[in-house]
This record gives sequence, C-alpha cells and structure tokens, in this order.
Amino acid sequence: MGRVILTGPTEVRAGAQFTVSIVLVDPANLGAFDLDVVFDPQSVRALRAGFGPLLGSTGRTAGALGPVVDNAAGRVALGGYSHGGAAGASESGELARVTFRAQREGAAALGIERLVVADVSGIRVAAEARGLTVAVGKGSVVRDARTIYLPTTHR
Repeated sequence: MGRVILTGPTEVRAGAQFTVSIVLVDPANLGAFDLDVVFDPQSVRALRAGFGPLLGSTGRTAGALGPVVDNAAGRVALGGYSHGGAAGASESGELARVTFRAQREGAAALGIERLVVADVSGIRVAAEARGLTVAVGKGSVVRDARTIYLPTTHR
C-alpha cells in the first residue's frame, strides 16, 4: 500500500508564503492519481499549485487534471494521468506541490480528501493519506519538516 503525505514547514510566520509537497511513498506501477488538498481558508490561502515529476519519471507521458483552486471552500483539486509503454513509477517521489500564504496566527491543518491512486492499467490501488499541521506565528520561518523518502534497501 502506498502513502500520500503532505510535507513542508511545520512553523511559519503570519503573512509568509510556504510550499507543501504532495509525496507518494512506495508506489507500485503508478499510472494516475486524483485528490483534494483541504485547508481552513481563514488560516491559509492557496496561491498556486503545480505538478511534480513522479508520474513521468519512467518515461511515460504525463498529463494534468487541474489544478482547480477554490479558496472560499478551502480546497485544491489535483489529478494526473500517464500513458505509454513504460512501467509506472515504483519509487517514492513528488506528485504535486501547493504554495500557500499564512493568513493568521494559530494552527493551520492541511489534509487530503478524495484520494484515488491507480496503476497503469487503471486499477485503483490502496493508499492512505497523511496531512500536515503548520503553526503560524509572529516570528520568522522556524522549522521545515520535509523528509526525503527513499526506497529501503536491505542487504
């Protein structure tokens, strides 16, 4: 089972921009994904969203569905698909990223809803989602919780 996680700073200052990566850990022959990043629009505002390199990383042709940013609803809809003769991605990597502006002090919870991950045959595969909480304060950017996920090699 793959995991889709949000990674980025865990502390920022009010008014600051910050970027959150949407990372798929341990995919199996990745062919497509669809998800919503959800947030409290009083806490943060989505400025832009873009796609990462994972879908096309094996030489497959990748296409985007969206992004559609709805700040009033606190939602960014993103999706992507791929086609071609190569196998789908089976190494962890970035599906997409969203840049936000912190609106006010307090805890800003970012989550993933409506998650669908499929292999190159279009068959849905199990995936769990993990969100991120960003503490918005008066000070400067303090801490970044980005983690690089690499396949585990046992010898």
